[in-house]
Amino acid sequence: MLLISVCRYRLHEEEFVRPVKELVERFDDVEVVRIRESTESEVSGSESLKGNSKDKAVICGTALKDFDYLNFDFSPLLNFRCLLGICAGYQILAKLFSAELSAVKKIGVYGVKAVKQNPLFKSDFRAYFLHRLALKADSVPQEFEVLATQDEEVAAFRVADREFYGVSFHPEVLNPEIIENFAKLRVR
Repeated sequence: MLLISVCRYRLHEEEFVRPVKELVERFDDVEVVRIRESTESEVSGSESLKGNSKDKAVICGTALKDFDYLNFDFSPLLNFRCLLGICAGYQILAKLFSAELSAVKKIGVYGVKAVKQNPLFKSDFRAYFLHRLALKADSVPQEFEVLATQDEEVAAFRVADREFYGVSFHPEVLNPEIIENFAKLRVR
């Protein structure tokens, strides 16, 4: 499985990438790609994603004030068969499908309401949030299936007709079973 680091500084990977890697490597071989080191050009920042033979990828989160990743071209991710976007990865998936992100600052542990059956989680749970952008429940693109909400925010979604999932929270902190369930998904 491919783990995509969008962290501006390598030090941040200790918080946002390493815990995901430790969970996933129990189920699959793991390769970490650092978008910022793949090339100096922002437009081709995702060149290392092209031609990657991995079927599955996790786009990991990053620090609260790091938004540079939103300037990269992540369209090669559309060639993957199965994706999980965590926080920044959720925002990248939203951007790929032209969804409108809203300013929603949320830091801390909040209750999440499961609203649709899915393979990642079965019922309501508490999750750790650390973000400043998210989808509002009233502005969800037609291509998205809302899986969970937290107040007016879409906490988890699935892209219809794809195994692409986005979570606005950090499951590596309180909900490791979500990442483990993703790692166990069979790619169609």
